[in-house]
Amino acid sequence: MRFLLVQIFYYVLVTEYIQATGLKWVRVNVPQYRSPGESAQLLCDYDLGNDTLYSIKWYKDHEEFYRFVPMARPQATSYKMEGIFVDMGLSDRKKVVLRTVNLKSSGLYRCEVSAEAPSFSSAQSEARMEVVSHNLERRRIYIRINFALFTYVEEIAYCCSAGFKPKSFQ
Repeated sequence: MRFLLVQIFYYVLVTEYIQATGLKWVRVNVPQYRSPGESAQLLCDYDLGNDTLYSIKWYKDHEEFYRFVPMARPQATSYKMEGIFVDMGLSDRKKVVLRTVNLKSSGLYRCEVSAEAPSFSSAQSEARMEVVSHNLERRRIYIRINFALFTYVEEIAYCCSAGFKPKSFQ
């Protein structure tokens, strides 16, 4: 019985020590706004504590587009996704550089950090990036209302942002 209690105590002590000294936090830094054609640097900062890095995974709108695994060859891999063009020469375990963003690059970006054995802990952080075009062509709509005694003409100008695109812009 005493041996069993010692084993349980040892297990609890080791588990608590691993959890207390392992992966502590993850924080992302993603530009809030970008214009089409610009690049975007996505940063993933983290504190592994005494853990060893297993992998870094980047997601856009819940779909993985970049992975960094130090023990793999090659260490970094990117996956095709519309609106995502990873510059593999500038991307590493701490950052991902996107080349020539476009309106489809807008979305929620998440960095997930996973540790090796024995803790296998993971943590994640996310932030949103919007790609907004400032030089959209202004369109004009003329509304003509004919009444018996007079004609009324109203000019309406509109433009759009990344979230709303009239049919004529698609």
